[in-house]
Order: sequence, then C-alpha cells, then structure tokens
Amino acid sequence: MALRQCTVVPNGSTHCIFTIKRDDAAGQTIVFRLNQFQLEDRDNSTFLCKDYVDMNGEERLCGYQYGNRSFSFDGTFVVTFISDNSQTNMGFNIHYNIVPDGCLVSIFSTEGTLRSPVTSNGLYHNNLDCRYTLSSPYSMAKITVTVNRFDLEPPSYSSTNCYNDYVYYTDGSYTSGRYCGFVAAGTTFIWYTSARQFDLVFHSNNEVSRPGFDVSYTIEEDRCDQVLSATSGTIRSPVNSTGLYRSNLNCTYIIRPPTQGPYRFNLTFSQFDVQRTYYNSSSYSLSTSCYYDYVETRFSGLNSTSRLCGRMSSARTYFYNTFGGDFAIHFVTDRSIVRRGFVLEYSFEENSCYHVLTDTEGQIQVPGNGIANYSPNLDCMFTIRPPAGGPWVVNITLDEFDIQRYYSYSSNYFSTSCSNDYMQILYDGYSSSRMCGTRTSPISYKYNIFESDLNITFHSDSSTERSGFNITYTYSNNPCVTDLDQNSGTIRTPVVEGGLTYPADTLCIYYLDLGDSLKTVTFSVRLFDVSCGDYFSINGQRFCGSRLTQTSFPLIGRINITFVSNSIGAGRGVDVDYHVTNYTCDQVYRTTSGSIDSYSVSRLALTHDVDCDYVVRPPYYPFVITMFFSPFYMPHNYMNSSVTCSGSYVEINDTQYCGTVYGQYNITSVGPELSVRYHHSATAVAGTREVYHIYYSTRPVSCNVTLTDTVGYINSYTGYGSAPVYSRSYNDSAHCIFTIKGDNAEGQTIVFRLNQFQLEDRDNSTSLCKDYVDMNGEERLCGYQYGNRSFSFDGTFVVTFTSDNSQTNMGFNIHYNIVPDGCLVSIFSTEGTLRSPVTSNGLYHNNLDCRYTLSSPYSMAKITVTVNRFDLEPPSYSSTNCYNDYVYYTDGSYSSGRYCGFVAAGTTFIWYTSARQFDLVFHSNNEVSRPGFDVSYTIEEDRCDQVLSATSGTIRSPVNSTGLYRSNLNCTYIIRPPTQGPYRFNLTFSQFDVQRTYYNSSSYSLSTSCYYDYVETRFSGLNSTSRLCGRMSSARTYFYNTFGGDFAIHFVTDRSIVRRGFVLEYSFEENSCYHVATDTEGQIQVPGNGIANYSPNLDCLFTIRPPAGPMGC
Repeated sequence: MALRQCTVVPNGSTHCIFTIKRDDAAGQTIVFRLNQFQLEDRDNSTFLCKDYVDMNGEERLCGYQYGNRSFSFDGTFVVTFISDNSQTNMGFNIHYNIVPDGCLVSIFSTEGTLRSPVTSNGLYHNNLDCRYTLSSPYSMAKITVTVNRFDLEPPSYSSTNCYNDYVYYTDGSYTSGRYCGFVAAGTTFIWYTSARQFDLVFHSNNEVSRPGFDVSYTIEEDRCDQVLSATSGTIRSPVNSTGLYRSNLNCTYIIRPPTQGPYRFNLTFSQFDVQRTYYNSSSYSLSTSCYYDYVETRFSGLNSTSRLCGRMSSARTYFYNTFGGDFAIHFVTDRSIVRRGFVLEYSFEENSCYHVLTDTEGQIQVPGNGIANYSPNLDCMFTIRPPAGGPWVVNITLDEFDIQRYYSYSSNYFSTSCSNDYMQILYDGYSSSRMCGTRTSPISYKYNIFESDLNITFHSDSSTERSGFNITYTYSNNPCVTDLDQNSGTIRTPVVEGGLTYPADTLCIYYLDLGDSLKTVTFSVRLFDVSCGDYFSINGQRFCGSRLTQTSFPLIGRINITFVSNSIGAGRGVDVDYHVTNYTCDQVYRTTSGSIDSYSVSRLALTHDVDCDYVVRPPYYPFVITMFFSPFYMPHNYMNSSVTCSGSYVEINDTQYCGTVYGQYNITSVGPELSVRYHHSATAVAGTREVYHIYYSTRPVSCNVTLTDTVGYINSYTGYGSAPVYSRSYNDSAHCIFTIKGDNAEGQTIVFRLNQFQLEDRDNSTSLCKDYVDMNGEERLCGYQYGNRSFSFDGTFVVTFTSDNSQTNMGFNIHYNIVPDGCLVSIFSTEGTLRSPVTSNGLYHNNLDCRYTLSSPYSMAKITVTVNRFDLEPPSYSSTNCYNDYVYYTDGSYSSGRYCGFVAAGTTFIWYTSARQFDLVFHSNNEVSRPGFDVSYTIEEDRCDQVLSATSGTIRSPVNSTGLYRSNLNCTYIIRPPTQGPYRFNLTFSQFDVQRTYYNSSSYSLSTSCYYDYVETRFSGLNSTSRLCGRMSSARTYFYNTFGGDFAIHFVTDRSIVRRGFVLEYSFEENSCYHVATDTEGQIQVPGNGIANYSPNLDCLFTIRPPAGPMGC
C-alpha cells in the first residue's frame, strides 16, 4: 500500500510524500527500478540538489539517474519529492517491489540449493521478481541444475507459453526458455557459459500461488581439451541436449604417441557438419577456407596447418605422417550458428618410410625392395645428417625420376607445379619447389647447409602410382668459409673459372670477431653486382642489386658476413675492403635546422656507458636555437637534489634532461656552436628503449652576424637565408654588418650573386646612395641591381647594409660563394686541361660552384673531353642520380646530364654547339670530398659538308651519343662524277626518320612539305629541288639522271625536335639513254633494238645539234 500526499505552494513549488506500508515486513527488501528519472541538475556552485527525490532519508536523487536502488524494508518507507520555483524537467517514473528474504541473492559457491521464498502457508508470494546471481571462478563453465521440487502456476489454458509464473536462466548474452507448471524431480538442465556471473530469475504475478521450486546446482569448469595416448580411439565434438555443438568452443584434442616417432596417423570422419558460411545454409560443400567454425589439424613435420568446415556427405579418411611431437586436433566455434559437429575415429602406427643417413655418400630409392610402383598415401622423409662442424655442401642427383603429376598417365613431363604426388627438399627453414613428373635424363642440385639436416620428403596421394625415383647424394665441407682479420681486409666473392660472374648455388661465410666492445665496420666498395635472387648479408641484413646501400655498420661480438647465390649465378659478385674502428656516435650538424634523434643508437644492444657528442654549428653566429622535444623518453630515471639525472640523459648547455620531456626550449649561443651530449647509462633497465627526437631551428640573434660557411646567403629581411623578399620592405634606419670569415684564403675569390636587389634609388640631386650595401669598401650598391660581383678574398669580407629613415623598398637577397684559385676560369685556347681545385690533402673543396668558360673561334664546334682522372662523390644510396657532387656541360641552349662517382680514364664525351662560349660546371656540396677530376679538351670546327667522288658510298646524318641527329645542322653532301655526264644516280634510304611536324609524334608518314627538318636534293638537269621529311617504314630507292654538274644532298635541322636521321646508300653510272644527232634528218626511237616495252626509271635526252651559223628556210 502506498499513500500519496502532494502540496503545490502558491510560488510554484511542489512537495509530495509517498508512504509505502506493508505488514509482515520482517527481513524484506524494497527494490526501486528507475524507469525514467530526469530532474533539475545540481547547482554548479554549491553542488546541492534544488529539485530532488528523497529515499526515506537514505539517499537523495536529482538530475539524471537510471538503474535500480535497493533498501531494507521494515514496514514503512517514505519517498519525498520536492521542487523549487525555478527550472523544471521531465520528472520521474519509478517502479517499486517489496520482496521477501531470499529473493535477491548473490552466491559464490560452486554448488548448493536454490529455493523460492514462501509464506507461512507454504506457497510462494505473489508479485515477485527474484534473482539468484551465481558467480563462477572459471572462464568456461558448465552449470547443471537438478530439480528436487518444481510446482509453479501452469500456462493458461489458451496457451502453452509461460506468461504467469516462471523461471529462466540468463548470462547476459544468452537467455533460456521459461519453465513453469510441474517439472518432475530428477530432471536436469545444463547450460554452458563464458560469463563470470549468471542468474536464475523467478517471476510471479498477482494471481495463483503454488509450492514453488527447490533445485540443486553445480558449477564445473567446462574443459573440452583431451590428451589421448591410445593407438586408436574416437573424438566427438561437444554437443548440447539439442544434438548441436555449443557456441564459443575452443577445444584441443592431443594425440600423443609413446615416442617421438615417426608415426602415420589415419583420421576418419564418420560425421562432419560444421558451419561454413555466415548464414545457416542447409547444404554447403566441404571447404578449407574457414572463418567461423572449423576443425584444424596441427602437428610438427611436413604438413602445415589445415582447416576444415562445411559438410561431408559420406565418411572421409585423411592420412598424416609426423616426424616428431604430438598430433593436435583443434575445434573452434563462434557465438552464432551451431550444427551437428563431427565424429572422428583415429589410429596411428610407426612410419616405416623414415630414414636417417649419415654417410658422406649414398643412395635413396622409392620404392625399395624391387617393387614396381610406390604405394598410395605415403609420406616419406630421408634425413641427410652430416656431423657437427659445418657448413656443408650437399650434392643431390636425380638419376631416375617418375612421380605422378596428373591423374592419368598422359603428359607426365617434369614439373615444379605439383599437387598430387611430389618430392621436396627442406633445410635451414628453406623449402624447395615441389618436383613431380618424369625425367628422361639425370639432373643435379647443390645445397649449402649450416648445422642443420637436409630432408628429402616424398608424398603420394590415394590415386595413381608410378615407378618412383632413385637419388644419389654426397656431402662435403664448404671451402668458402673464412675467418677475417679483426682490423681490416678484403672480401671477394668467387667467380667461375675463366669467367666474370660468380658460380651458382654458392654459400660463402666470412666470420669477423669484433670482441666485446662496440665497433664500426666500414666498407669501401670496388664492385657490387648481386642479382636480387641472391644476396650479400652483413650480420643478417641482406643486400642485392648494383649498389651496397649501406656502408657503415655498428656491430659487436662475432658476426658473419654471408654471400648466397641460387641456381643461376648472374652477377659479377662483391669486391669490398672493410675497416674496423671503435664505435662513435659523434656528429656535427651544419644546417640551420634539423633533427637530433636516437635512431642510430637505439638499434644497438648497449651494455655499457656510451656518450654521443653532437655539435650544432649553423653557418652564422651568434644565434638563437629553438629546440622541440617530441618524443623524449628516458625510462626508469629521475632528477635528484643536485639537478642531475640518475641514469641516461641528454645534456644541453650544462642542463640535463631525462624522464619524459615535451615542449619547446630557446637557447642563445654567442659562440659559433652549441654542444649537445647524449649519455647512455649502463644502469638502464634491460629491455627498455630510450627514445629522443629533438627538432632544432636556428636564426641569427640580429643582423650583425658572422658567417662561417664558404657558401651562404645575406638577406635584408631575416639577415640570413635564401627566402625571397617579395611583399616585404626592409626597416628604416637599419645598420647591419655581415662579416664573412674563411680559412686558407690565399688566392681565393668571393663571388656574390644578386638574386634580388632593390633598394631606395640614388638621390636625384646629389647622385648619392641613401640606402646601400657596402661591399668591404670596394663597391657601394643601391637602387636596382642584378648579376654577379667578384672580389678577392683574404680571409675576411665585410658587407654592410645601411638604410636611412625615409623611403624603403623590397630589399635584397644575395648569395655568396668563396671559391679557390682556378675555380672561375675563362679559357680561349682550343685545347688544354681542366682540373678541379683541391686542398693540401689532395681532395677538392666543399661547397664549390666552379665554372670553366671556354671560347670557340668557330660558328659550329665539336668539343671533345677525355677523362684523365674522375673521382667525385657517388650518388646517394637511395638514388642513381647525381645530387651531391657533379660535373655537367652547358652552352646556354643545351645542358648535358650530370656526371658523378667514378669514371674510367680514357672515357670520352663529345658535344656539338653553335655557341661561341660554353661552360663546364663543377658543383660540390658540404659533405664528402674526393680526388676530383682532371680532363683534357679539344675544340674543333664541326663541318658536316662532304665532297664524294667514288661511284658508290654511304652518307649518314650526324648524330649525338644518344643516336639522334644534332640541332641546327646545315650539311651539304656533294656527289661529284669525274666528267660532266650524263649520269644516272641511284639513291637508297635504308633508314629515314626526320622531324615533320611541330610536335614530337611517334608515327607520321613521309612528306615533301617540310618546314622544320628536311633532306633536299639539288642538281642541274631536268629535275627541280625536292625536299623529304617524316618517316619511311621500309627502304626506298630514288633514280635521278643528270646531264652535267654535281649532285647535291642538303640536310637541314632546326633547334627543337631531333630524331634518328637517315642512312643513304648512293651509286652512279653513265647514262646510256643520251644521244646527240647532227644529221639534217633522222629518227629517234624508244625503246630501241627491237625491245617490246621501254624500261622503267628512264630519263633520256636526245639533242639535235645543227652546225654553227644561220640556217635558211
């Protein structure tokens, strides 16, 4: 019974009191279910409830609430609702239920009894919702409930469903059906669950009461795993009372023979019905692509893991052979569809087809004992086991080989695509291709093994059998194993006798003992040419191709360097020198920004203290450096009272950083560099990784700055940098001093390139500069300027920028470069030598941009450059292009490719040009220096005109090294017969590919309308000038007849598109179809001599020549 009393105060407030009363309340509980509860929220400042529901003074609810609340009930319970006169909300709807003792129970025992609460008359209460919550200690549990007494209100007569009073089981993800009415004593219910808590729920309505229920329960661990040691037996999938297997199973059945084997297992599935697809199809075939439920076989030996799902329409038998260890059958189900499962009968016996061979040579034969064909369902293994102390070379020869490839006897040629019967080689984790079919001649294989066995395996299925195989084998020590000198030496891979490439099937091992301290091993490469089916390995890191992409390695202990080739042997191999030094991680950073990180050190297994000294040395000082720490993590570390770190740390300007550090730090350096030290402590916890990444960015403190690089920029906006100054103006009243310093300055030149220069113009009246740049007192620049300025450099050069307080402009960006003597050269000789400037150690300078300007006296010139020495920094390992140091040729309209690395002496480069000046440009960056280059050059007049007097010959268009003709050609080839003629000329173009259109089309026809590039014939006689361009798809012959003078072929090209050009074969002979008639009358006949038809390609001339003097008529 609930009594309600509500009062609405005139100011809008509400005060309601709900009094819940009941007799016989001893030991009862009142349960409130908050179906809906949304009142005004708590006050933000006081956190007090303005509108609230008070639960008998035990709890006050406001705002948004949900769930249940339970309280002891002693006969009266008062619920009070109070709202103020301000904000309201949707309100509340609360269900309450007074339940007797024993109705809400939490049980932690794995066995016991559950009873419905009853009144004094022995019948259960009405309006109950009792919940018995049981806890399980198992991750998978089996719950068994046995009925002692069960008598509830039965279903209504119009239904068989339990809608009145009932009991059901639930674990959150699964809910059983409802049980009601009468259930016989001894009836058992079983459920399986992976939940740690589950409930038995009892509900009664307000009508009929009966004696209720009394049930016993047990909770057991649900283990479907089994270990089976009998030689035969049966395995069944776990099923529910419905006959279907359970959800969420993960069962492992281990068949364990008494010894390590080898064994042959026979598995027969007399029933197999396992979910295959995501829907509950009643017909689907067997599959090995299983993602939901499946049976999986796992064992050590030849066969990999195999899954099965779907349905077998009849029994199936599988054969497996293991060579050691257990045989495991794994059954997995998900939480959705369940089916009938499987029944598996197994048996095993020792495998007689397993042999261990220890002799240095021997024979392997299948089948043995003179049997005609091998048996079905075989899994044989023959283990060749050399003694300890390898590596070994094993030679295997297939003398006879006949293994089933197809199900029929036809087309059984040798193959490595085998799915039925096959032979396979296994060693050191390597698996050869499967081999099957028939060989009519022997074939040999060579394998290199370390300390492991070499296994030859043979598998046959249940179908066709053939005559098998006969194999001979030998093994011997590998001769290509070497211990290297600890300090330096050479590694050369072997080559085939009398050849240039390495042999096939080769394993070479080079051992290098570095001791217990960390070393750096550096390789100098003379040759690296390893096919990517093979590899060159340095302590497990493999390399192949035409470049050793890493040449320095931090290493410790005894390492091995290996070379492995496959059955082809296509490369020239490896020829390297190695040099061992003590490891150092010190590094100098010369850029204005960059990253200092732990990458190179974090890969090492450091067991002792290591210090890495990093120096940040930007190209100017004083400077401000901004350092961003992300991430920065030195674990198991702390800062002690003396502000030093207990373990590893990074130290900057005498300040140590350790632990976890994030954020940005600004540091000013008045000197030319800033020191950063990383200290790795030997006390660091093993297995932890110290990580730091510090991104830094520098800038000058002011525009009064000292510049220390031989190349750099001066900028009116930032003081230093290559950034353009468009859309900006420099400051009024500026006075900036840029002091450029360099060492070994004797004979050097400083070159300034004015990338941008626009200051205030000169004063109109005085012509003086108001804003200007002073170049060391030698020149003063103002207004608009461009081009280059060069000055002698004696070690210090001062550039001063001054502006007044009136007009400004965009400012300037100036690039400077200090170059040594012989770097900027103008040469007027047609032959000579060009050399890169070098330092006293014989290596060229860093940061060079040298230009050798050559002048030609010819309108068309041929430049030939011959290498005497060429050794520049090679391309970076991630590229084949020359981005670091390089040389190239340019004449203004054409630039060659870049040349870098090593070029052999005697190599010749040829360029053609119509320019009167052209340059050889040499660039070096600020990293590696090498000996540089020494080249000889000659400049010759490029004349493509020719006079040809032979009766036959060949004319070719002039081409570059690319095979394409040159630009801007104007060549004339004159064919000059010995007399005036007449003559017949035969011209055959065996190749003709000349630009026709203004775009570079790859397919266009021959044409006589030519405006860009063309071949033109000119001669005196009957025919006029004719041009040709385009392409001939096949050879063409042209016939010409001249009656005097030369025959000229003219070849003209423009400066744009170039193509392959032409090859012309010519010949000439006297023309027999030329006659002079002097008689006063006569006859002219074509053809003559009684021939039926005249000949093709004729050009005849009949000249009637009367005597000199006037003629009468």
